[in-house]
Amino acid sequence: VRLPSQDVPDGESPDLCHTMNRFDVSGAMSMAKSFGAKVNLVKQSDLDKNLQEATANVNWGCANSKLNEIAQCTHNEEDREKIMREVWAGITDRPKNWRRVIKCVQLLEHLVKNGSDRIVENVRDNMFKAR
Repeated sequence: VRLPSQDVPDGESPDLCHTMNRFDVSGAMSMAKSFGAKVNLVKQSDLDKNLQEATANVNWGCANSKLNEIAQCTHNEEDREKIMREVWAGITDRPKNWRRVIKCVQLLEHLVKNGSDRIVENVRDNMFKAR
């Protein structure tokens, strides 16, 4: 889409930089979202990607290798806080998102078995959330 104010001098072919502006980009992003495409401009860490896949509200499970990577991250305090925040948010999610609740319970079970010992302490402290 070219706007009249973006005329290119004679003899030059228009390129993407000459023809796109910020409104065109936002329009293209909203069009992509309306077709169901994921538009993600923020870089995510591997942990964030694994957590998103492990706690997604979709009808398939997560690979054990990804669950094991998440369990290894529980030995780092900051990562453990992030993981447990996501797990408890998923467990207390609405019943409409029952797949996410089940996946978070499965992730929590995996973390108790394979993660840091601090996970067990966190579960004891927050058990009221699961009831």
